[in-house]
Amino acid sequence: MGGLIAGALDITQAIILFGKKVPLVIAAGLLGKGALHDGGAGTYALGLFLHFFIAMSVATIYYAASRRLRFLTVREIVFGLARSIVSRLLPAPPSKLPAPSSHLHLRTSPNRRASLDS
Repeated sequence: MGGLIAGALDITQAIILFGKKVPLVIAAGLLGKGALHDGGAGTYALGLFLHFFIAMSVATIYYAASRRLRFLTVREIVFGLARSIVSRLLPAPPSKLPAPSSHLHLRTSPNRRASLDS
């Protein structure tokens, strides 16, 4: 249940900040850059599935770890920081997208909403 809630809040926040193409960007990490431009409903659904799969996996890992490492139930922030560091390092190397600094640029529109440019 925690993974579903976290996934829903996270994808909502990402779509608000970066636009409704976020699931396509997630799927493009697996399929390649073509998914950003040629992706349809199936690619969008794949991106949502991958997003929720990751959120559920992180929640499962946290639950399993908290059964053995009791400090995780008292100091949740420790796991949150560790998860943030790992999520920044692990998904990037196997991604089929180029590094964000080379091809994808974050821009802010006049209404202060960020979006991805490719």
